[in-house]
Parts: sequence; structure tokens; C-alpha cells
Amino acid sequence: MTIKSKLDPAGEPTGQRDVTLQELSRKVSAMARRYGRNVSSDDESDSPFIETIARTQFPDRFRMPTIEQYKENRDPKEHVRRFRNIMAQYSSNDGLLCLTFPQTFGDLASRWFGRLPPGTISSFSNLSKAFIRQFMGSVQRRKSLAHLSNLKQEHNESIKKYLARFGKEVAQIEDASDVAVIAAFTNGLQSGRLSFDLRRDRPKTYEEMMEIAGDYALAEEEEVAQGGSYVHGHKPNLKTDHKDDKKMQSRDRQKDEKGQKGYSRESRGNTRANKFRGRYNHYTPLNGDQEEILSVVEDKGLAKYPRQQSANARRDTTKYCRFHKDHGHETSKCFQLRDHIESLIRDGHLKDFALKGDKHGGRQDSRQGNGQERKSPRRNSPNAAINTIFGGPHTGRSNRERMSEVREVMYEGRSMEVNSVQRNPKKGREGHDPITFIAEDSDGIDAKPNDAIVVGVRIAHRDVLRVMIDNGSSADILSARVYDELQLDRKDLEPFHVPLKGFGGAEVRSLGTVKLPVRFGTAPCRRTILLDFVVVDIHNWPYNALLGRPFLNKARAITSTHALKIKFPTEFGVGELKGSQEMARRANLSIFKDKTGMETLNIFEVDTEMQEDNPENFELDPRDKTSREKEEPTESIILDEAEPDKTVKIGARLTEQVKKDVTNLLKEYRGIFAWCHEDMPGIDRSTISHNLAVNEKCKPVVQKRRSFNPERSAAIKEEVSKLLAAGSIREVKYPEWVANVVLVKKKNNQWRMCVDFTDLNKACPKDSFPLPRIDQLVDATAGHETLSFMDAYSGYNQIKMHRPDEEKTAFTTDQGLYCYTVMPFGLKNAGATYQRLVNKMFARQIGRNMEVYVDDMLTKSVTADRHADDLRETFDVLVKYGMKLNPAKCVFGVPSGRFLGYQVHQRGIEVNPEKIQALARMVSPKTLKDVQKLTGCLASLSRFIAKSTDRCLPFFKALKKGKGIEWNEDGEKAFQALKEYLGRAPLLSKPETAETLYMYLSVSKAATSSVLVRQEDGTQKPVYYTSKALLPAETRYSPAEKMALALITAARKLRPYFQAHRIRVYTNCPLKLILQKPEVSGRLTKWAIELSEFDVEYLPRTAIKAQAVADFVAEFTEPNIEVARMMVEQNKKIFKWQLRVDGSSNTHGSGAGIVLTTPEGNSIECALRFDFKATNNQAEYEALIAGLKISTILGADEVEIFSDS
Repeated sequence: MTIKSKLDPAGEPTGQRDVTLQELSRKVSAMARRYGRNVSSDDESDSPFIETIARTQFPDRFRMPTIEQYKENRDPKEHVRRFRNIMAQYSSNDGLLCLTFPQTFGDLASRWFGRLPPGTISSFSNLSKAFIRQFMGSVQRRKSLAHLSNLKQEHNESIKKYLARFGKEVAQIEDASDVAVIAAFTNGLQSGRLSFDLRRDRPKTYEEMMEIAGDYALAEEEEVAQGGSYVHGHKPNLKTDHKDDKKMQSRDRQKDEKGQKGYSRESRGNTRANKFRGRYNHYTPLNGDQEEILSVVEDKGLAKYPRQQSANARRDTTKYCRFHKDHGHETSKCFQLRDHIESLIRDGHLKDFALKGDKHGGRQDSRQGNGQERKSPRRNSPNAAINTIFGGPHTGRSNRERMSEVREVMYEGRSMEVNSVQRNPKKGREGHDPITFIAEDSDGIDAKPNDAIVVGVRIAHRDVLRVMIDNGSSADILSARVYDELQLDRKDLEPFHVPLKGFGGAEVRSLGTVKLPVRFGTAPCRRTILLDFVVVDIHNWPYNALLGRPFLNKARAITSTHALKIKFPTEFGVGELKGSQEMARRANLSIFKDKTGMETLNIFEVDTEMQEDNPENFELDPRDKTSREKEEPTESIILDEAEPDKTVKIGARLTEQVKKDVTNLLKEYRGIFAWCHEDMPGIDRSTISHNLAVNEKCKPVVQKRRSFNPERSAAIKEEVSKLLAAGSIREVKYPEWVANVVLVKKKNNQWRMCVDFTDLNKACPKDSFPLPRIDQLVDATAGHETLSFMDAYSGYNQIKMHRPDEEKTAFTTDQGLYCYTVMPFGLKNAGATYQRLVNKMFARQIGRNMEVYVDDMLTKSVTADRHADDLRETFDVLVKYGMKLNPAKCVFGVPSGRFLGYQVHQRGIEVNPEKIQALARMVSPKTLKDVQKLTGCLASLSRFIAKSTDRCLPFFKALKKGKGIEWNEDGEKAFQALKEYLGRAPLLSKPETAETLYMYLSVSKAATSSVLVRQEDGTQKPVYYTSKALLPAETRYSPAEKMALALITAARKLRPYFQAHRIRVYTNCPLKLILQKPEVSGRLTKWAIELSEFDVEYLPRTAIKAQAVADFVAEFTEPNIEVARMMVEQNKKIFKWQLRVDGSSNTHGSGAGIVLTTPEGNSIECALRFDFKATNNQAEYEALIAGLKISTILGADEVEIFSDS
């Protein structure tokens, strides 16, 4: 090959530069065609715009505004409207709109735009209409006024939540009159005072109605945790009349309130509302929430409410401010309230709410945080348990003070004499209602209540659960972990050197004391008080806080351990706080599990009602963060009022509208359920029937008749009678194949009759119809919001036998000979036949909104509001083919459930809790059968177990020893460690389509392991764990070869993932070099070819971003570094590119030669002829430069150069 080339001044051959420019031009043209942007006149013919639009010039200094890209699930009309509104600030030029609009498209819309025919778009109106028409399926339909009539307030739904839900629905309805909206709101209310008042004095406008309802919502805020309920019929007298107060307000206070113009900035949705400028330049940092501080201000009589302002139609009715007593914003974000609190702090009234350590004396800007890190103190007395606590700031700072208090009490006690006790039914001396406990207070409590009172309260600005009430404690205790979660600085703690003493005299040193507000109770009977907490750092303490006598005295609270409840007086009556018996018992159980007195709880409990009350609430278990999915709550619905015993289960957490849709759908399709064999007509034979295809060369077998005891004979007779009545069997004469019946005891102590088809199955060929891969079905199910689990009624019996094969299923009983007319259980290919049927039935749904594995069916929906439509599609198929469902095994509309042995839900895949419980109850194996049972249980859990082979290695060794195994200490340690690991088994994640996945490899002396992970929000989440025991020959592989074996094993096991995703392998072993030059080993050559079909990338291992992955690589064994280095050095020359150059010159000119050798041994030869004079050395330099450019183009990483110049 001869190349004429002369280097230009930049050092690049002109020919190659021209090629580069052409390639760049081609890429720019492709981008222009993709986004419809006119870049070059050469490509105008490919643009979908007409020539006048394509030639539109952009204004000087024009910059494309930031507009969110369109995604296919968004409303196209809304996207066009938003685009017009933003671009209206820049230009209304039609051509400019056309050219900039495609730049807001996502991938799907861009592909659609790129396929538009040239010259078909003549205006932006034309383009927007085509865009909306293409994505019409995502247009959000406007709801009609009739939709409001279906909105009902739920039984335990607060008025505040119902207001928010109703307001959102009203916003989606066009041209709704106030009269109709008021009527719909009133009709949807639960019976109570609000409903009565609205019917008696019907408001004239929608705003007036929302104002009235807002007052009620203030009196009846959403119920918090611990067993409370919403009282719709009670209206506490919280709405005060401020008309007279308004007249008495001073001009000074009116001036103070000018800093906030009616809080309307936030009601208009201004995103800059949080950057308000109030009356003060600097604001004191607060240690509590504004709403809680307002409660204290009201209790002290310091509240000065602002003037009522005119109603704003645009205000956000879902938010309510107690300070303004109006809608539009939340109390915690009220600007005028912030000014009022700052004024009271500077006047000295609210010093306790000022954050300690403010160097500016209450004038530090609240927007400036403290950048200093909190110091983590050392732990004290890790094994000390706080049961009954003595000490604290209320018991005196010294022994002398405490003795003085004792003498004072003893002296006063001498002059006290109790003559009689008389109950006063009127209010007490402190002006509150009498506090009493009645029998109903103990409803729902276990008959033997010896549990502690464990409640949930709000401390500072967070809801904290697992708080114990202790009458015997002289201090209020707060866990250091909770203190840190409240984002408080430990430097603000006041020193407190008196130790706390527990039962038996055990001392615990504190970190200090802090004054924090505590809110407890249920609105309106709710209180907020300031408490002096003693902060302690105790390892494995089962509670987050402890409220002792200081709290009870300050709250004037009375406790009842029988009712697990405390009651306290408030301005609006007696409030109460109910304890959680389950939470108390779990905390109590954890104290005695471990030898040291404490052990980690395996259940992270979350109170659902408090979760709904505040998204920032938390329950801190200082010892555990592992979640365990509980059984989803369900409720039964009656399908037919004439037959109330016929019910099915639906999810109890469905929204009211979805629940109504699903219920109506189930009642409409109640015929798809079978309640007995007579309700099951079966699948028509024209659709499918089971053919045995018995090998004619096999001789028929008549099994020797077996005898049964009277109990079993009676069970056989009863079952035969049922099958005859249902038409599932018939009597037969002179059958060639005869089998015996087998009885199996069920869990309910009843008998299940089966038939021993062993001989018949041997004569039948294997049906190779593929069954779905369980892992793929489970992955496809996870991530959906709503699921319905269905099971066919005696599924196999719904398929009929091929008529000529019926008599081959004959079996003998005391009543005679019978054969099946339907496909029985126990036949060799019954599962394949059933899978063939369901694949045919649900061909249009499988993979989209349904998954089926034999007789286990599941309908899935990405969103709950579409679930009724997906179920209707499924039910239509069932009706068409005549398949019946078993109502006892079906559940509809739940967020999670068990499918094919896994717990699936929207967050991912978890271990089946039943399998974990079975393993936890299993005792240490003593026989070979016990070990086999254990390994069988673990086989189904291997996907969740990191390095399962290494963990189970002692079990496998025990199996090899044969009968009479000896369970040694290693086996027992592995068994207990496995139980502990599965108690906190990781949540597996579902990979998204075309997502890049990551793999970590591990090698030990006996096994290779891997974990496949995905990244989400900067966190690595496990997808699948694999492991393989090394064969004796494989144990002699080099460490590097073992790493390659780990990779090829994972690729074979996880082939669907490797085919559908790009895999990045993190390893410090030079796998890429080893597999690029596999000639050193025949097995490496085979593995390299097998891996070549996948998109695998090798990267050095980086920081690990997930605990599950960290646990996997914690015991990771890297290949011997010296071995790997020797291997690389041995092949160093082979793996390099080699470049040989030579130059020459004479009177006729100059030239050079290039020979480039690849690592594979292929040679590329090139001859250069120069049109300029050059010496031998200059010609060789030119050849070297040209050779390096060729090497760069070919992707050479390392080049060895041979030259004699």
C-alpha cells in the first residue's frame, strides 16, 4: 500500500484531517435531523420543516431556556402548554418555536420526530397537533362533576385529609358550580357535627364552605399513632371569635404584620417564598417546630393573632395555618408567626426555645447552619440496662440536697392524717375535668397485661416511637442516637455529672442535659411541654426515650398499667395516650435474648398512623435497621347479598375509589369463582385435552391391590362419591392399566386421595414444553404498585382427558374400578399441558399485566388506578375459556404477596417469611436426613445468600460422610450463623430495562461466588447472589483462573441478565488481559469465546456503596498478587503492539516503511513516499509519526517501537 502524505504545519496528514472533518459533518447532520435543528443547508431536504421554517434565524444572544424533557407517560397537552408559557417570555416567532420545541423531547419523542417525512411541518400549530396526536394515549382526561359524588370520607379519615383529597379532585373538574361542589362535599362527609352544620346552614360559596371545614379540621386533626380514632361527630370549641379583638389591636401590631402580606406568596406557589425578608435581619435558631411553639404561646396567653384578610380564590386549600386561622400555607412555614416568635424570644418569654450556643445572642440568621461536626462520645457501660432509674436534675445535685428533701417530707408527714377520701364529681382545683378509667379503656388489651406503657410522642420536630412511660424513674431519658437524629449539636448539652442508677445499683453516666419540647396526645386534646432530658448513650437499649416522674408531674398525667394508657388534663378536656402492647413485648423480649442482656431485634416496626401524620416521623431501633414485610391486611367482601357466605378477599389498603371499582368488578364477574366441583364445567376439549401418548411397546401394568384400614377406606369412599357426583371419574370395565390409590394426610388432619401412576408415567414420553423461569417471573412482578393473586379451582381437573386415554388412568378401590375423565394430579406431563393452556389463554397479557406459572396466576398493575381495568381483561379471558378460580386462595388488590416462593412488592423481592420461620424453628441436624432437609431448604434461598457455598460447606461435608453423621462444632456455628444472616436477608432489587449492572467476584479455597448489583440514587442494591462449589480438579486452578471461573459461572447462571444488560465487572485481578490472550490455557480459550457474546466491561474495584455488597466482599480472597504479576510479566511481550519503522532517501526523493504487529500476531505493512526532500533520519521520523497515528486509530494501548535512528 502506498500513501502519499505530507504533514501539515499542525502535524496531521491533510488526507486524514479531511476524513475527520467529513465524519464530524456527518455526525452534526445526524443531530440536526434528530432534533429538527437547521444547521447546514445541505440537510434541509431531510428536515420535516418547510423551507421557510428551516431557514429561521435565531435572535442574537438567544439561549434555550431550561424546559423539562417530555417523557412518554406525561400529558402531551400539558407539555405543549408549559412550553408555550415559557417561550412567551422570549419570542412568539413561529419558526423559532418549531426549531426549539423538538429540543424538549425525550428519547421516544425524538425517535418519532426523526421519522417525520420531510417538508410536512408548516407551523408550530401543525407540529403541536401532530405531537399531541402521537401521544394521545397519555392525555389526562378531565373528570366530570359526577366523579365528585363518588368521593366519600373514609371511616377513620380526618377532615383535614378529606379536605385535601377533595380539593385535589375539584381542581381537575372544569366549570363546576359552587352549589354542586358544596352538595358533593356534604354528601361525602361522615355523619357528625360538620355534616349537620353544613346541611343546616348551607354555605353560599365554595370558599365559605372550605373556611368552615377548615375550622373543624383544626379541631379534629389527623389522628396519631397508638390506637386513637377520628371522632367525626365531635367539634371542640376551638373556633374563637376575634371580631372584638380585631378592634382592640394596636397600630404597632399592625405595623409589625406588614412584613408578610397575607402569606399569599406561598399560596401562589412562589418557589422563592422560603427566602422571605421579615421584620428582623437575623433570626434566633429554634430547637422546635413553629406549630409546637405556638401551642406553648397560646398556653401562656401571649398569642397575638393577625388580622383576617380577604379570601383569595387561588389559595391552597390543602394547607392550613393555625396562626392566621385560614388556608393558604402551613403553620410551620408562616412568616408572621416566625416574626411573632422572634419578638417573644427577644422579650425574654421564649428563651427555652432558642437553640443553645447562639453566639449572636438570638440574632444569628436562621438560614445559616452550624458547619461544625458533632463529636461522637465514647460509650459508657455498654451492658447496663435502664429499668428503674434514679437520678437526674430533679433529684438534686448532691447527697445533701437529697437528704434535705427527705427530712422535709418526713416532717410534713407527721402532721398529715388521712381521715376520709371523697370523690368530687366537679372539676378539680386546677380547673380540669376529673380523670377516670373505665372498663372500655382496656379494650384490645391482652387478658394478662403485665407490659410496660410504650407510646409515641413528638420530641422537638420529629415523631419518636418506642418511648416508655416509667412511674419509677426520677428522670426523663433520651437516647443519644435520637438526639443525633434530631440534628442537634452535642456541644449544646449542659454538663450533668450525677450518674443515673438502675436496679441493683448499676450506674450509667450521662452525656448531659437538654431542654426540648414534647408534644403528646390527639388534637384537640393535645399538649406541648418543655422537659429536661438526660441524654445517655447505651448500647442496645430497646427504647428511644423514657418519660419518668418529671414528665408525669408536669403534664399532671395519670397512668393505668392495666389499660396501658395515660390520661392528662387539657384545655379542651381529658387527653389520653395509648400504649402499644406489641411494641412493649418486642422490646421486653429483646432484653432477655442475649447473654449480655441485650440483643438486636430483627423487626423494624413502623406505626402506620403516625407515618401518615408526618412524613418526617421515625422510629429508631438503636440495634436494627432491617425491615421485614408483614402480612398484607385484607378484608372480605360479599359477592352476592343472597348468599352472604360467598366472599373473596381484597386489599384493605386500597383507596376508596379503587376499592369500589374492584368490588363492583368482582360482583359483576362472580361467576368465575367455583365453590364446589359442581361449579366447575371444565375447559372445552376443542381448546385442549391431555394426551398420554403411551409407548405401544410398553406392556400394561395392573398393580397389586392394596388394603386399607377402616378410617382410610371411609375417606376413599367419600372422595370417590364426590368425584362421581362432579363427573371427574366414571366407572370402567376391563382396563389394561390399573393403579392403586394413595392417601396423604393434610395439615387439617383430613385425607387427600392420590393415584400411584408410577408405572403409567414410565410408559409416557417426556413433554419438553418449556416452563417459565421462576426468577424471570419474579423479576417481572416486582416493582408494581398493585397485585392480584389467583389460583384455579382444582386447576388440573379443569382440563379433560383425551377420550381414548381415559381408561389408562384406571384405579381400584373397594367400590370398584374407576378412571378419570379429567386430567388428574400425578401424571407425568400434567404441568406441561396446563402451562400450554394458560400460555394460549393469556398470550396477550403475559409480560404486560399478567404472569402465569402453571396454575399460579397473577395480575399486576404499575399504578393502582389501572388495576380494575387489568383485572377486567383477565376476567374476560377466564369467562371465554370457562376456567374457574378458587375464592379461598385468591386475593385482589394488595401491594405485596407471595408468588412462587418469594415475597414480591413494589420495592423489590424479599425472602418468603414462612421459609425463614421454618428454618428458625429447625433444630440442629442429627441424622443424614436432617442434613438433606436443611440443604433442601437452603437451595430455594440461595438467591438471597451471599457466598452460600462457603456458608454451607460444613453441611456438604457432613453429607459425604454417609450414615451416622457426627454434627461437629463447625457445623453448629455455620448453622447458627446462617439463621442470623437469613433473619436480616437483603432486599433484592429489580433491574430496569437496558440498565447497566455491576458484578463483584469472590474466590475461596472451596468455592467461587458473585453478586450482581444495580445502582440507584448513588446506592448499590443487590440483584442476585450466585455461588458454586469447586470440583477437585478446579481447586488446583491458579487464582486468576478461579476468578475467570467465577465470572463464567455467573454468566451461565445469570444468562438472561447478561443478555439484556451491559455488565461491568469490578475486580483487581487482570481478567481482561487473561481473557484477551487465552492461548496459555485451553479452558480460558473456551471461556473467552463463551463470554464474547455478552457486553462485559472490566474495571478496577472502587468504593463499595451498599452494606449488602460490603458483606459480600468482606471476606473476599483476591488472587495472589505475585502470581498475577508473574502471569502479566510472562505475557508482557505478547500483549504489546510492536511498531517497526525505517526510512531512506536518494537523489530522486525519500520514503519510509512501517510494519505494525498486533498482539494476536497479525501484521500491517505500509509504505510511504514523500514529495519532499528528506534525510534518512527525517524520513524515519515521518514514518514513526505516521505509525503512531495508525496505532492510535486501531486502539493500541501500549506500543513497543523498533527503530535504528
